[in-house]
Amino acid sequence: MGLHVRRALVFAFAWLALGATVAWAQTGAIVGRVTSESGMAPIASALVEAQTADGRTAGTAITDGDGRYRMIGVPAGTYTVLFSAVGHTDRRVQNVIVAAGETAIADASLAVQAFDLDPVQVTASRGTIQKAVDAPAHVEVRGEQELDVRPTVTPTDHLRGMVGVDIVTQGVQSTNVVLRGFNNIFSGSLHTLTDNRIAGVPSLRVNLLHFVPATNDDLERMEVVLGPGAALYGPNTADGVLHMITKSPLAEPGTSLSVAGGERSFFEVTGRTAIRASDNFGIKVSGLYMQAEEWKYEDPVELQEVENYRTGPQAAVFRQQLITALGGDAAEADARIARIGTRDFDIDRWSVEARADWVPTAGVNTILGFGMTNAGSGIELTGLGAGQVDDWRSSYYQIRTSWNRLFVQGYLNASNAGDTYLLRNGVAIQDESKLWVGQIQHGFRLGSHNFTYGGDILYTVPETNGTINGIYEDDDETTEIGGYLQWEWAVDPKFDVVLAGRVDDHSALPDPIFSPRAALVFKPAPNQALRATFNRAFSTPSSLNQFLDLPSAAPDPGLAALGYSVRVQGTGRDGFQIEQPDGSYLMRSPFTPGDPAALVPANA
Repeated sequence: MGLHVRRALVFAFAWLALGATVAWAQTGAIVGRVTSESGMAPIASALVEAQTADGRTAGTAITDGDGRYRMIGVPAGTYTVLFSAVGHTDRRVQNVIVAAGETAIADASLAVQAFDLDPVQVTASRGTIQKAVDAPAHVEVRGEQELDVRPTVTPTDHLRGMVGVDIVTQGVQSTNVVLRGFNNIFSGSLHTLTDNRIAGVPSLRVNLLHFVPATNDDLERMEVVLGPGAALYGPNTADGVLHMITKSPLAEPGTSLSVAGGERSFFEVTGRTAIRASDNFGIKVSGLYMQAEEWKYEDPVELQEVENYRTGPQAAVFRQQLITALGGDAAEADARIARIGTRDFDIDRWSVEARADWVPTAGVNTILGFGMTNAGSGIELTGLGAGQVDDWRSSYYQIRTSWNRLFVQGYLNASNAGDTYLLRNGVAIQDESKLWVGQIQHGFRLGSHNFTYGGDILYTVPETNGTINGIYEDDDETTEIGGYLQWEWAVDPKFDVVLAGRVDDHSALPDPIFSPRAALVFKPAPNQALRATFNRAFSTPSSLNQFLDLPSAAPDPGLAALGYSVRVQGTGRDGFQIEQPDGSYLMRSPFTPGDPAALVPANA
């Protein structure tokens, strides 16, 4: 993996070059003393930062026991020096001029200030922030301080040890997370969001959280709703919600670079740079490169299939039967046979994400976002055995804007599975699916009553070239339309009543679905809450539930020699109908000329 290491080092040096200030310029220093405004006592361990006009940090220092500091290596220029210390108000000293080879002086006196611990805040609805204690559902939160001090392979690692969260580790980077019910592989039961955008793979609706392009350096917080959340979050939230929020370039400008290594030849480099071009416009770019060696495992089913098709005495028979099942395509049959059991244990993944924030006036915020993850190599577990990932690319394009209580967004999630294939039978997985989403939400307040309402539309377009959806390929698109209303009544400062309802119409279901919510929130103290809640949510049929049509491994050598195989098949739009109106039956036979997957009369 030497080539990968060299690429990663080039990536690291590129980030250093991007985030560095003009290191070739001559530098100076800033010195001074920080004292308390009352009594002029020295303040130890105060943080001192020199910031440029665009918000970048050019240097930092910490005061000693006498309140003195010395900041060296500061490029020549004019700076604002920010002083901060626990239990004191912040102070800015502007227009501190640093000349090459000279020392500038900046002293500060800070006022004593009583402080409260920061309340945990959550996005209870799109674009609306409130204290977690006031939210109508129980929300667990990982804040920025917790995220910053814990290096991780994927965002999932931050959830370990959280109440109500069950994580199954399937490899060095692959995990599966559930909040309610039983855990299983290749699951999408947890409704996963990043910056109000569905993070699952389109059409497959599976949560591959290492496909999320957000880096650890760029995460602001992670919220987990431990219960059904259909009223505001939409359908497919019966098993809870995970929401990952990234940092704004306006709120947190600057550059960071992290390099990590460990067992299993693990190597990872991540970087983030954010520029506040003005008070109302900022951009950021973040990226990641990761490589490792996956845990070794030999699947007995794969070994048996290798013997059947490549090394065993009946290999020629098996090959001929596969050619017949493929309508005589010998080249495709040989390609599948070559892929059976061919595992690449080297993991290779990179991602990049870009975002621009524009605040043209108070209360208005528009955000443009783009992200892409490329899984060059890896092994993912599925319900049909392991799959060999080969250049699977996941991307998104997003625009969202908010104006006071109005929130509008649209985004596109896209997937391209590259040359990925199933290891038990060598079948190629071609997934070029897309998910188009449009959402709007608004709210208003009447006295002690707070109303929130909105709507969503989701349009899923599977494109599998017949490899996943088989006979359903030309009739597998779905549309979901929903609307909701939530009423919150602050009866008094300690007691809230919440009622909400949502109606969703799915193109695969005969009738609309109603999802109600009711909650009583009692707050005996500022940081305490007692909730009595009722929620009902539902999960719509996924593309796999409806349109999966995929061959699996042969049941046994005897049946396989006769041409039989096993297929995993969804229900289609109208379910299965074996018996026809005239009383006859349909069947599928491997001996059907041209298309062994076609349904033909049972007496054919």
